[in-house]
Amino acid sequence: MHSMCWRNFLRPVALKNAKYRETVRFRSSTTLASFSDADTEEFMSHFPTIVEDLSTGLNLKDMKQTVDRFANCVRTNVPNGKKVRGLTTVITYKLLEKPENLTPDNIRLANILGWFIELIEAAVVIFDDVMDNSFTRRGGLCWHRQKNVGVLAIADGLSLNSVAYLLLEKHFRNHPHFVDMFYFSKSIMFKTTLGQAADSTRHAPETISLDKFKTIAKYKTGFYTFYYSVGLGMYLSRQFNKDVLENQIAPLLFDMGEYFQIKNDINDCFVKEDIAGKTGTDIEESKCTWLAVKALEKGNEAQKALFRENYGKADPKSVESIRNLYRELKLQEEFHEYETNFFKSLRNRSLSIESPYSNVTMVLIEKLQRQVYKTVEYNSKSVC
Repeated sequence: MHSMCWRNFLRPVALKNAKYRETVRFRSSTTLASFSDADTEEFMSHFPTIVEDLSTGLNLKDMKQTVDRFANCVRTNVPNGKKVRGLTTVITYKLLEKPENLTPDNIRLANILGWFIELIEAAVVIFDDVMDNSFTRRGGLCWHRQKNVGVLAIADGLSLNSVAYLLLEKHFRNHPHFVDMFYFSKSIMFKTTLGQAADSTRHAPETISLDKFKTIAKYKTGFYTFYYSVGLGMYLSRQFNKDVLENQIAPLLFDMGEYFQIKNDINDCFVKEDIAGKTGTDIEESKCTWLAVKALEKGNEAQKALFRENYGKADPKSVESIRNLYRELKLQEEFHEYETNFFKSLRNRSLSIESPYSNVTMVLIEKLQRQVYKTVEYNSKSVC
């Protein structure tokens, strides 16, 4: 591909090509570093190189206009999220790799693998917004809502997903676990798409249940948000242990994913758009959310009748009646209590995981609490 086309990817990304700074050491679980500004800066410093790599070996000089479109898609959608999955991959690798192998080149490869996931994440976000018919994401218009995009967003999402695997092949084809990483990724994304489909289905009130919510959260969020990144980090460090991952770590990671989904449900309902960065539509779309489950569990007959009458309707009065029901049942207060106990329980459970894998879970717990727990302030009377 013509290099001039790909320079467009780099133009809006103001980054410092800082030298690698190792911030993770094998220390006691109480002092292990979590994600920091240095971690993020290091990760972002590799983005221009990643974009240049995407052009290697391709000959698309006759597709300049289309490539320019895709360049805009990449710079708009890939580097601007929380980067939870990419950073989790890098940190997992650093914690499991032998100290003598933490060379600048190996750290570079870990960051490349993190961007591999972030490319896939960008595609998932685009598809998610199209399926939910959303308007805003990360403080701006969703990709499919932007000028001259529309249904082309589907092609852009497919391109992001495809180019991610080209990146994986370019840098890891000689790694002993390349095939494992490839098929592990395909397996995780298949589970995630099933979860996404289940989440996007309209759920009649009589079909909403805690078991269904937990299953959706596991497949839509649990596998993809933490399990995937930890597994890739284990493969990259050549420390993959199926028994430890599936039987010791996975239960914690799935619970973290469930918490992540519950927090998202709370934010979708109660956080104003200018704070949350996106418009919440769970009530209108009759989603099987934690709030809906709890309302049906705790409500009296009159409250349940009100729920059945108004849930899933786009009418603003119906939406507000559901939101007021959640307030009346004090579901935000119940969430706060759950949230506090959740992190205490996670820390206690992580102590039973064998070393050095316990270091990974402790870091992720700290990361989740610092960057997600109470990071969004909302008013119980706010209307989104």
